[in-house]
Amino acid sequence: MSTRLFASIALTLPLLLNACEGGETDPKRAEAIEVGELSRQIQRSPDRAKIILKEAGYTEENYRKAIFKIAKDPEQNAIYMKVLKGEKP
Repeated sequence: MSTRLFASIALTLPLLLNACEGGETDPKRAEAIEVGELSRQIQRSPDRAKIILKEAGYTEENYRKAIFKIAKDPEQNAIYMKVLKGEKP
């Protein structure tokens, strides 16, 4: 297994587990959790932001769009903010 593939799996697995932990079937909720986790990782390692996004399958542009979309939805925004703070959604 290549290092790059392993790193991608290692980064994505916590996002998937977190989304599945509550049996997430609501795509809007799952998106808020995923983007919240990404934002949290970027806060912890801002110098790795581009790498974190790329490994999660995001570009800077579609990540930015996801943030704005979540911000417009009060329910998604509340979930996102909890995840960003490290709380359970």
